Amino acid sequence: MDRERFAKYIQENLGEKYIEIATARIDHFENYLKSIGKSLPTLDNKDILKYTRQLGMSNDQLFGVYNILYNFGLFAKNGEILVGCMLVYDGSEILQNLYERLEKEFGCELRDTIFDGIELPPIDLDQKLKPQYMKKIVPRLLDQLGQKKTEDFLAIGLHDRYEQLRQPDRTLFLDCTTLEEFLERRYENLINDMKKHRDEGTPWFVSYIDDEILDFYAQNPDLYRGHIENNTIVIKKGPYDTKGFINATTREEKRRSICHCPFVRESLIEAAQPIDPVFCNCSAGFEKAYWEIIFATSPIQVEVKASILRGDDFCEFAVHIPEAIMHSHYI
Repeated sequence: MDRERFAKYIQENLGEKYIEIATARIDHFENYLKSIGKSLPTLDNKDILKYTRQLGMSNDQLFGVYNILYNFGLFAKNGEILVGCMLVYDGSEILQNLYERLEKEFGCELRDTIFDGIELPPIDLDQKLKPQYMKKIVPRLLDQLGQKKTEDFLAIGLHDRYEQLRQPDRTLFLDCTTLEEFLERRYENLINDMKKHRDEGTPWFVSYIDDEILDFYAQNPDLYRGHIENNTIVIKKGPYDTKGFINATTREEKRRSICHCPFVRESLIEAAQPIDPVFCNCSAGFEKAYWEIIFATSPIQVEVKASILRGDDFCEFAVHIPEAIMHSHYI
């Protein structure tokens, strides 16, 4: 590690007060890699999880460690560090948000019934273990709330809203005359972002972009772009792991590569369907938050049109366009 350059990077991106703790953390991390016979060029993303699990820290402390590791991955242009961090960040807030929303909306007694015998896990929980939580929680939600209330509860979303991250798309929307123009320019930005990752050799989600992946999206222009249909925007989501989808040899492997939900994904290669499709309303809630930020209005209604848990080959959502947007960005 070039300590001087890294210290400057931390000062510019996290602040001067983090320089000492960040450099000490990366020194510790590199020493750990040496102890297992690895180095920065030879590590893989699983080594990130192995490293943090042996630290014995609380979730709040682990978030600090992962923030430093992620910034170091950006600084060092090390894709495996970035993927390891992404696998932890992805959905790490869901169970905590679920726990707090149940208390806020239904009270402590129902919350405790839903979480009876379930402790909030560490954020670096093994991906293969995450579905075990929803296998227990979703049936309890349905038992206590019923189908409709469970759908409505989940459709609000369990993710954080990522307001700051979504502001560039809000700015783009304001710069567009029509909704169709926004969808097209947003998609162009997505493809250009993929090309940038390809050229820099950095991961996009958990896939390293190459020409094969770009060709895949060129041949499937309906993925991610969205189209307007009966006063709705229909969004068909592309794979979470695009390279895994392209290389998959079974339908189960393809479905796992498609699914974006860390609390469902690894269960999709099991023989039995272990999680009720009602949980896919949480993904509708993820879309709902995005479009509420883009349109600067709420509530936005989003419905699940197709999902992997329902047995479909892709996940698809219908975003109902508010009347005011239909007038201001004519269709």
